[in-house]
Amino acid sequence: MRRIPDVRPLGTRFRSRSERKVSASQDHSQQSLEDESRASVQNVQLAPVKTIILKDAIFAWLSVNLLVLVYFSISLALLVLLVYLSFFAASMEDGSAPAFLSCRSWGFGTSCGLWGVDCRPFESDWTAFRCPTRCTLDQSSSLAVYGSSPYRADSRICRAAVHAGVVGPNGGCAFYRFAGAANAFYSSTANGVTTTEFLSWFPKTIEFKEAFSTHCSDLSWWILSVGFITVTGFGLLPRVRPVIMFYSLVAWVFF
Repeated sequence: MRRIPDVRPLGTRFRSRSERKVSASQDHSQQSLEDESRASVQNVQLAPVKTIILKDAIFAWLSVNLLVLVYFSISLALLVLLVYLSFFAASMEDGSAPAFLSCRSWGFGTSCGLWGVDCRPFESDWTAFRCPTRCTLDQSSSLAVYGSSPYRADSRICRAAVHAGVVGPNGGCAFYRFAGAANAFYSSTANGVTTTEFLSWFPKTIEFKEAFSTHCSDLSWWILSVGFITVTGFGLLPRVRPVIMFYSLVAWVFF
């Protein structure tokens, strides 16, 4: 007798295939979750190890370069302090900050016309100013000073102030004002500055007076000297790269 094969309904066959697909996807998802969980556990286990390695590397670097780092930090702090005291800390007795002039600053420019008649007003209040160092070293004729108390208003202010004795050769602070006309300006020599004689009328003069001030000395020479000593010290330290010495020297010479 012939056996009849077992034939399942079509719907049952389709349901079995879908069930197999769902089961396979569930197995894949479960495997992915297990892999992610295993990876996260490994990362958690490796995190303390990485931290320890990083700390060991930092301590090893500091043990080798600590002396250089401390020396560089002290040098940088000293440079910042000297620059601040030399250029930004100046103050007058009333607490105001003086105007920083150069050795070539003067009372008015070339737009004042013949005899300076276009530079009104010819009189003014006292103005605080500060001069740099080494203004007496430049003997150029363009830095002429006319007269001696009062001075002609187109005189170089800082050189005239040195001549008047209110500012020293290393710079300083004082007050000046414009004081109207004068009939003659006589030559004299004082404090290393020789003034030029002008025996005629001029509508505008300049006068000076001393002032109590703080931090008005120019520390440029101190900055250069300390910089030279510091860079020399870098050369005596172990494990100092030449590029550090080069940029340190450039920074000090700049200031």
